[in-house]
Amino acid sequence: MPKKTIIVAFLLIGCIAAAVGLIRRSSTTHANGEVAIPAIPPSILQPTPGVQSPGSPGIPPPRRTSDALVRESSPEPQRALVGSSTEQLNRIEQYLPPASRIAKYPINESQQMAAQATADLAGNRGLQTIVVYEAPASQNENVDGSLVLSVLTATANGFEITSSSPLKGGLIYVNLSDDQAVPFAVRDVTGDGRPEIIVTSGVGASLGGAMQIYSFDGASLRQIAFIAGHTLRMANHANGRAAEILAQSRYESKPRHYVWNGRVFARDNS
Repeated sequence: MPKKTIIVAFLLIGCIAAAVGLIRRSSTTHANGEVAIPAIPPSILQPTPGVQSPGSPGIPPPRRTSDALVRESSPEPQRALVGSSTEQLNRIEQYLPPASRIAKYPINESQQMAAQATADLAGNRGLQTIVVYEAPASQNENVDGSLVLSVLTATANGFEITSSSPLKGGLIYVNLSDDQAVPFAVRDVTGDGRPEIIVTSGVGASLGGAMQIYSFDGASLRQIAFIAGHTLRMANHANGRAAEILAQSRYESKPRHYVWNGRVFARDNS
């Protein structure tokens, strides 16, 4: 064997022996044959200066995404009530079911109106007060929401409810960018010279709403239209002609048309 090869072999054996000895000195063999690895010195486990781990004293944990969204979401703007006063609404609310409140809806970014009106609905020169109110959960029997339409008649002592009807959803459905939308109104839409009650309500913008129209015969309300959609418009016609209603959901390519047939607003498929 060449002399050079022998020298390399001896050097390799020496390195292996040194490594084995180092391992034996840095570990402890228990009686059961397990080898205990020496603990890492505490100084090695200390955090790097200037960097602290989450949960360290004085350092709050990272903010959760949901918390950030709640804090950074813009609150609904405060809107001034126009068209009626709080005192007027409070006076009417005394004669509604306990804890009921007259519903309000925005008309622009700075103002809102109450769903309340006064009109001669039956054409007999007697005035009725029309309101849409939010019924409390304990009083609410409407599975579709908490809104109720009521017609009140004045008495010597105040008001009494003459007729009521539950409405769809729990809020007045409003599209501020649509000037043909009708959240709440009392006007003639059938062409008979007497006003009807129009209320567009729903659960929320994503689900859309429903335009509901009622006539009143002096004793009870009768629903003459229930039309659902995300866009709900009413085009009034002059000269005693009835209004036309256009409705469209976000999934429809064109609007549906509804016309008065003498009894209800029915879809016009022509």
